[in-house]
Amino acid sequence: HEEPSGAGYPSGLRGPVIFYPAKIVGLADSFCALITKRPFREAYTIEQALGIIQHEVGKYDRELVKLLVGVFGQKAKAAA
Repeated sequence: HEEPSGAGYPSGLRGPVIFYPAKIVGLADSFCALITKRPFREAYTIEQALGIIQHEVGKYDRELVKLLVGVFGQKAKAAA
C-alpha cells in the first residue's frame, strides 16, 4: 500500500497525492492483519495492534490513526 512517507507500493506516492479511501484501506488492512491469527504468530490484542500502528510513524495518515485509536481504544477499554 502507498504510504504518506512515499515508502509504499506500487507507485511510491507521497502524502496528499494518495487518495483518501486508499489511506483508509491501507490502515484497515494493516490493523486487521495484526489482530488476526497468522500461521507464524498469534493474533495481537487490539491494544497491542494500536500500539504497533502508533509507533509506525509516517506509514499511516496521522488523523486516520487518531480516529482508529479513538474508536477501537474505547472498545478495548469497555471489553476489559
